[in-house]
Amino acid sequence: MVCSKCLEQLKLPELVNSSNSEINSFSRHKMKIIFLSFAVHVVFLVSVFDIYFTTPVIHGIPEQINSLSTPAKRLVLFVADGMRADTFFRLSKTEAPFLRNIIEKRGTWGVSHTRVPTESRPGHVAVIAGLYEDPSAIMKGWKENPVEFDSVFNRSTYTWAWGSPDILPMFSKACGNRMWIETYSPEDQDFSGGKERGPSWLDEWVYDRFKSFIEYVGRKINKNEEGPDGGHQWGYIQDSGIVFFLHLLASDTAGHIFKPHSREYQENVNMIDSGIRYVVNLVESFYDNDGRTAYVFTSDHGMTDWGSHGAGDDSETQTPLVIWGAGVPQPIAADSHRCDKNKNFPNVNDEQWNLSHLCRNDVWQADIAPLMSTLVGTSIPVNSVGYLRRAYLNFSQKELAEASFMNARQILAQHTRRRFLIEQRQRSWSGGIFDYLPSFYRASKSFPPEEEESRVETIRYLIDKGHYEKAVIAECDELFELALHGLEYHHRYHRPLLLASLSFAFLGWISLLIVAVLHPDTSYSENHQFQGKFLLSRDSIFVLLAAVAWLYLFILHAPLQYYIYCLLPVALWWQVVKLLTDQRKTNTRISWKLLSMKQLLSPTLYVAAYAVGIEILVISFFHRWILSLGMLGLACSSFITNKHNDPNYYSRNAMKILLWSTSCFILGIFPLTPVIGKDVNSMLVMTAGWLFILLGILSTVLLARMRPRSGNLIDSLKRLPHRIWFQLLVLIPLAMWNISKADQSFVDKEGLPLFCQTLTWILSGSSLGLPLLMEHHWHKSNSYMVMNQLMSICLSVAVPFLLLSVNHEGIFLFALALNVHSWVLLETTDQQEFESKKSNVTMDDFRRAYIFIFLIITSFFGTGNVASINSFDPAWVRRFLSIFSPHAMGALILAKTCFPFLIVSCAFRAINLILKVPPKQLFLVVLAFSDAAGLHFLHLVKDKGSWLDIGSSLSHFVILETMVLFLLILYGLSCILIPHKILSISSTSRLSSSSVKVTVNYSDRRKER
Repeated sequence: MVCSKCLEQLKLPELVNSSNSEINSFSRHKMKIIFLSFAVHVVFLVSVFDIYFTTPVIHGIPEQINSLSTPAKRLVLFVADGMRADTFFRLSKTEAPFLRNIIEKRGTWGVSHTRVPTESRPGHVAVIAGLYEDPSAIMKGWKENPVEFDSVFNRSTYTWAWGSPDILPMFSKACGNRMWIETYSPEDQDFSGGKERGPSWLDEWVYDRFKSFIEYVGRKINKNEEGPDGGHQWGYIQDSGIVFFLHLLASDTAGHIFKPHSREYQENVNMIDSGIRYVVNLVESFYDNDGRTAYVFTSDHGMTDWGSHGAGDDSETQTPLVIWGAGVPQPIAADSHRCDKNKNFPNVNDEQWNLSHLCRNDVWQADIAPLMSTLVGTSIPVNSVGYLRRAYLNFSQKELAEASFMNARQILAQHTRRRFLIEQRQRSWSGGIFDYLPSFYRASKSFPPEEEESRVETIRYLIDKGHYEKAVIAECDELFELALHGLEYHHRYHRPLLLASLSFAFLGWISLLIVAVLHPDTSYSENHQFQGKFLLSRDSIFVLLAAVAWLYLFILHAPLQYYIYCLLPVALWWQVVKLLTDQRKTNTRISWKLLSMKQLLSPTLYVAAYAVGIEILVISFFHRWILSLGMLGLACSSFITNKHNDPNYYSRNAMKILLWSTSCFILGIFPLTPVIGKDVNSMLVMTAGWLFILLGILSTVLLARMRPRSGNLIDSLKRLPHRIWFQLLVLIPLAMWNISKADQSFVDKEGLPLFCQTLTWILSGSSLGLPLLMEHHWHKSNSYMVMNQLMSICLSVAVPFLLLSVNHEGIFLFALALNVHSWVLLETTDQQEFESKKSNVTMDDFRRAYIFIFLIITSFFGTGNVASINSFDPAWVRRFLSIFSPHAMGALILAKTCFPFLIVSCAFRAINLILKVPPKQLFLVVLAFSDAAGLHFLHLVKDKGSWLDIGSSLSHFVILETMVLFLLILYGLSCILIPHKILSISSTSRLSSSSVKVTVNYSDRRKER
């Protein structure tokens, strides 16, 4: 039995009713704030891609004809999806006898280093097109969007392909009638691990279809029949420059289901080895062993030890590359003078490969495309940025020189075209005032335009004179590097302008938020004394700045979004200056407000303290353990904070302080734990379910005792909403049983039972809908119903969250729910102090806003980091889906990520409503904190260095900005889940989200005036 003294400490105050006019007035105003904030942050989010990651694809690049007479007439490309380099090269002759024999005796091998994101689309684009598609292209989807640039398939005489419906259509739609594909059904991509069809079935399908194709084509050729499109495609199979592409998905599927170090995965690699040998024998037999076929085996990306990919771990970015056949040299010894030591590549741990006696030739993933084109005798894709690795070519010195010269000219053509497009934008304006404008174009200092033609002529002269070695090493490589740097220079040509504009926009937005917080009046229709000349000069300056920016962009033919980026800071700073000058007494009001905020320290020290707090938030993106220190600080803060200098404060609120501190200590443990993903532990998931049941039971007892005019405990419990009991006694236990049943089926390799899958969706949908089923007599209720509704929301979220859990993340959600409940209890201490309506923000409101942001960041990184969030593991959604569906899987993972946000947002809204604090200003404080961190990350984004650094830096900014956007949306949802009628609040109903949500009491402000 809970002691009556503890229950008395935990009681919440009564709430009074608010008028409909105040609510409606607030609703209209808050929507303006939400829409403005949402629009500004959408601009901030989109801008990072225009600044750092614009598409490298340009059109109108001339083709560089391949005039070489190469040994290979055809090429067979094997891409083992998700194959790791270390897993593959560690295999012995027994496990992969055919490919191991190729490596040691017949071909050339190495490690292909990929970029982030390590996903299937960008990986295949890099291999087949020689191009690193910008990260935003991953949003284009997998199936329906074709690649919008040149590829090896485009340049081939004809291409036949078999494999996944997620990959092949991307290239076939762009190739038109030059490519023929055959794919299995999307439903065949089963990730549940059932016995009926193992992952290897997908690759067996590819091999069987290839065999059927060879046999069928052989019969058609003998009968001289036409192809299925009415043309003579079968005749192409004897021509030069043809490509066979076999996409092997089983390794990726097996890695997701069984993990890369499992016995099942090793067996799958052995099946790939035997399947490739089978295909090679079919090809050689079909072409009568003419020795004119080149073979390439590689992968689009690797995989982590726990079976995910999408970030930048070495296990994901290091993939195998084995090339053999026509035009490919034999292996050479590692100590040979011809062996390149791979100095310009990331370190690779190859100690366990037993291949140290052979020369390893590493490549960047985009280097494979020009290599394949050169081998098969076709032109290099015009958008390729790959470097031709001569170690993989068994050509004469003259042929190597010509091939390298073709590669250098192809990069130079891209550079020249991009430079021409930038220059042309200004030259297109002639006559009138434009003839007197200075030239804005700035050429690359390292590679000026006048050097381009002279270097080409020099190389051609050296080749014609037979100086092949000098031409290749000294001149072609140098021209390639200069052209590549020039291409990058023009690709980033507008970056300084855009970065400066967005930085000023961030600063202007933050300044506008601060001014609005310190000067909450948003209407200037009364008692304004304008000084005409001053206002005219002020507005003229900003109009002039906007006109100059617009004219400059107009001359450059800049895209529409550039106008937004460059004019946004002008508009924001204009509004800041306007707020500071339109009202004659504004500066005086702000000064007095700063003085009124002086409680424990001076305002300057407060600013410094929150600046340090923002830095802690920024550092936590790089080091999760910082969040544990932050939670320790929050736990201790309750012992040193006495809001009203009350000598009885600590004794009267000891229970609340103890609960808050304990929950902070518990929550602070999770950033120190390993990230979710490596292991599946159903026992921890079940433990989380029992903890939620325990939390729900204890909370219902407390809620029953907190109910005003409550009789005995039994009668109070009976009056609790039935949905609470339904969640505790039906939904959560049923979800736990379903988890146990489904996981046992996975262990037995029986896949996902249809009954369990159906029950999973039913439980999740019904649980999430319960908080919306609210009684309609809230006007009779008091504030204990706030906690009642908050607990109902936590229990509703717990059901789908547990069904999406694989390890201890369910326990983390329990700890978070306990923490936010204790936060609500602690913040509503001594509510009688707030009975008078507030209209000014206090330092306590700044503290609450910071705690809200800190809990949001902790919710995101408590069980993972950027790499784990970016990574993709179907095991996370295996109780919902068995068939591979990237969009559905992504939506479920996104929902799981947002569930903790929703709990924190609802708790923060409850605090704001109970305390009747000024919601508009508090909302702006949260935005200011978030955007200050966002400005940090904008300048920390990288597009150079290791792929892990590039991906992480981009993810940090995107995560923070999308977090703000999602919080705006989630607050809207929290307004539905905890509406005004529930809380019956006087004069305000608080806005929490993106950063928080707000309410403005207009009637009180009129009284102040």
